[in-house]
Amino acid sequence: MAKKNFSMYDEFEYRGYWYLPSNPDNKVAGVLSFSMEGIDLELFGTLHDDFGMNKPLEVEVILGDCEEKITLLNGFQTRFTFGKQTSSEYTFNRMIIGKHFNNIEEIQFYSISVSYSYMEEWMGYHPFVDTHEFDGENTTKVTKVGTTYSFPPIFTVDIPSIEAEIKADYRFNTGGKQYKTRTFEHSGYLSIKPYKEQTLSWFLDTVSSLQDLISLLMDFPVYPMRIRAKGEIVNEKHNYRENVQIFLLPLDEYFRRKIKTQDMLFRLPEIEGKMDVLLNKWFESKTNPAYKLYLENVYSNFNNPKVAFVNYTKALESFHRKTTEDNGKYIDDEEYEKVKEEIIKSLPRDLSGDLRTSIINSFQYAHHFSFRKRVKEMTREMDEKVNNLVLGKIKLSEFAGLVVDNRNYYTHYGNKPKNLLTGWDLDSLSNKVKVIAAYHLLKMIGIDDELFLSSITGSKLERKLKRDIEALKLHQSN
Repeated sequence: MAKKNFSMYDEFEYRGYWYLPSNPDNKVAGVLSFSMEGIDLELFGTLHDDFGMNKPLEVEVILGDCEEKITLLNGFQTRFTFGKQTSSEYTFNRMIIGKHFNNIEEIQFYSISVSYSYMEEWMGYHPFVDTHEFDGENTTKVTKVGTTYSFPPIFTVDIPSIEAEIKADYRFNTGGKQYKTRTFEHSGYLSIKPYKEQTLSWFLDTVSSLQDLISLLMDFPVYPMRIRAKGEIVNEKHNYRENVQIFLLPLDEYFRRKIKTQDMLFRLPEIEGKMDVLLNKWFESKTNPAYKLYLENVYSNFNNPKVAFVNYTKALESFHRKTTEDNGKYIDDEEYEKVKEEIIKSLPRDLSGDLRTSIINSFQYAHHFSFRKRVKEMTREMDEKVNNLVLGKIKLSEFAGLVVDNRNYYTHYGNKPKNLLTGWDLDSLSNKVKVIAAYHLLKMIGIDDELFLSSITGSKLERKLKRDIEALKLHQSN
């Protein structure tokens, strides 16, 4: 097998012998297939006495002796055929190429490097420069042509909250056929190095969190393409460590398409001086559910303005609740308990049990700000220029009414409000709410007003906002 630098969206096979860590003497020939269909193993025999006839047979680990050592993780048997020729099939969630592990608990690594889709475009560094040499002063006659590769600058950030260091990393490969071709390949990575060795699940959680951060910064979905891990030292003299590849299930949501610079909200060159702040604040605030709600739209592979609009409103409300806490209430909890008690006392005594319970429950959060007030506050708190870009000549009270009424309808589908928006008009409103949510989410992790405004100035988003203002004004006047 010539190609070793597989990505999670390549298709490949490994042929060899497979066995359970608990029974290494029982090795069965088989073929491992990796594709968009999953991680599947077909064996020309079986590894189990219990054939899994009555229930799915779960398998924690299967090991493979192929061109490379392979560890298959978190699987179950999908088919078993017993007869003249016994065979069985398994499917797995994860795979490690390069080392055997007997169980999940013993899987620990020194560091991991991950390359996401569009990583090179996001990093925005051009490492290749073409060179030409001429015949003396005769600039029409070229005597030598070449290409030079310059190693990119890197950043390193210490993140105490997760007890790890994250840095930009790069890989450069060259190859070709003798006398015919020469190829250069540059790949961008992010390296995660904890203060002490960590488990596979810890690393994968961190990989997922970084994926969300880059997708948020780009306003474009990225996915892990290659994950390489370093393990134990195998050469102390040169401090050389084991090098393995980790494969996860390919995601159907992944779709490779060309991306333009103007499609990205923020690229690394624009925020490189802020990476220390961004990464540290991100890992401190990553539990904020507003980010997940916002990113649902970034990752979605469909164009549904109703779903997008509701998700942005949920992100906006969730963010305000999480960040304001007691400041997002008309009165504090202790004082409200007294008010609620008086309200409950005033209820008619002959109310049925279920109705009475329902009314009492409706008072539970009555002292919290209404969604309308949250929309107004988050819009008002934005930078003046961003605020003007979003609202234009629309009054804040009218804007908040549009957001609330349309959110309520598309969440519950009750009575249609008079200011119901559909199609392009709803998409217009959705873009406005998106900017408000993005402004606050990004500011929370260190993107200042000037940087945010510069990122949308001259972009397609700015043109949409300006066009959208006219669409909403027209709708309101009818």
